[in-house]
Amino acid sequence: MSAAERAGESLGAITRSSSQVAGMVQSIAAATQQQATAAEEISRTLDAIRASNEQSAAGAAMSARVATSLSDRAARLRSLVGSFRVS
Repeated sequence: MSAAERAGESLGAITRSSSQVAGMVQSIAAATQQQATAAEEISRTLDAIRASNEQSAAGAAMSARVATSLSDRAARLRSLVGSFRVS
């Protein structure tokens, strides 16, 4: 086999390998894009969970204030009703 034939075969092998590498790079790029999209979705979901937790905490705080107010009013009502006498 001549040097030119060996060089031709080597170039063919290089071309095939280059095509395989290009395909792998494209696969990696697509996977990277999918991961970025998934990461963005996870971030949005975590933001929604955080907002929901903040709303829940605010609601719990409001419920506690209302419960305290109702307890105070109930005590006041008991005091007022206690001043009545039944004959």
